[in-house]
Amino acid sequence: MCFCILLCFRGVNHPDYPSVLDSLSIANPVITNCLFDMRGRESILIIKEKDAARKVMQQGRPPRNCREAFTVEGDQVYRNRYYTPDFGMAKYLRGDLETEIHILESELKNYKAQLSRFHLHLGSVTEDIQRIEAKLHNTIMTLKKTLATVNQVKASVMMSRVGGGTSRTSASWSGPATTGLRRDTWNEGLIR
Repeated sequence: MCFCILLCFRGVNHPDYPSVLDSLSIANPVITNCLFDMRGRESILIIKEKDAARKVMQQGRPPRNCREAFTVEGDQVYRNRYYTPDFGMAKYLRGDLETEIHILESELKNYKAQLSRFHLHLGSVTEDIQRIEAKLHNTIMTLKKTLATVNQVKASVMMSRVGGGTSRTSASWSGPATTGLRRDTWNEGLIR
C-alpha cells in the first residue's frame, strides 16, 4: 500500500497520455521497483504523435513529475531538447509477437531458398570456369605446338637458302633500297 501512495505522489499523471509504468503490466514487484529506481519509468509519458509530444513537453509546462516523453517513432522529447534516433522504427517487438515470429520465419524460409539457388548457381559457374580453363589450356598447348612448327619451318627455309645454293650474296642482293632494312631482317619479314 505504501508503494502505491509513493507512485501516485511521484508518478506523472496526464489525462490523455499514459506513463510507461501505466502501460506495462508487471506481476513481479521486484521488476516494477527496478524500473522505478533505475530509469524512473513512472515519469515518462508515451505519446504517439511527435507534434503532440512537442506540444505537451515544450510548449508551456510539462505535466507534473514528467521528465521526458517517447513517441512511436522512438523520438525522445524533453522540456528543452528533442532527440530523433538515427535508425528507423524498431524492427522487432512493435506489435503482436506471434505475427512478428511468423514474419521472421517466412523471411528465414525465403533466405534459405535464395541461398539454395545461389549454391546451385555457384556450382554451375564453377563448372563453367573449369571447362573454360581446360579449353584455354588446350588452346595454349595448340598454340605452342603451332609456334614450334612455324619455327621449324622458318629454320628449314633459312637452312635451304643458306646451304642450298640459292642464297644471295651481299653483292647480288637486290632488296628494296627504300626500306632501310638489313638483308637478314628483310628475309625474316618475307618469312613471316
